Amino acid sequence: MIRPMLFEDRDSALRVWLRASCAAHSFMPPAFWEEQLPFVRDICLPQCLNFVFVEEPAGPVLGFASLREADGCLGGLFVDPAWQGRGVGSRLFGLARRICPRLHASVYVENVRAVAFYARQGMCATARRADPATGHDQWIMRLP
Repeated sequence: MIRPMLFEDRDSALRVWLRASCAAHSFMPPAFWEEQLPFVRDICLPQCLNFVFVEEPAGPVLGFASLREADGCLGGLFVDPAWQGRGVGSRLFGLARRICPRLHASVYVENVRAVAFYARQGMCATARRADPATGHDQWIMRLP
């Protein structure tokens, strides 16, 4: 089930974020993601509308999506690696799309699984830029 993220979900969601980020970005050292955890916790999550996927209402977070409604940016969509390939990401993306039909996201070019996922959801790469924080190139992907 998908529901709004509660404060009590935060630590569980951050564990998902860290596991998924390390697994999806093997081209960057895990220490980079560990160092980003306070920024995600204290800056990113509070600025977004966050939804979690759980099996049961009080269960652990298995995936989540963060959406900046003001500009339609999908700030992040993360699924625990053990739950990937089960439709969790597609369900979270579907909700984000219903909320912001002109959705866009930044995706590392080297994260080919994520690029393919977003393409399957109907997004197209419209620009390429270097991420100033990492130097790695990102696609800007948008829904038509």
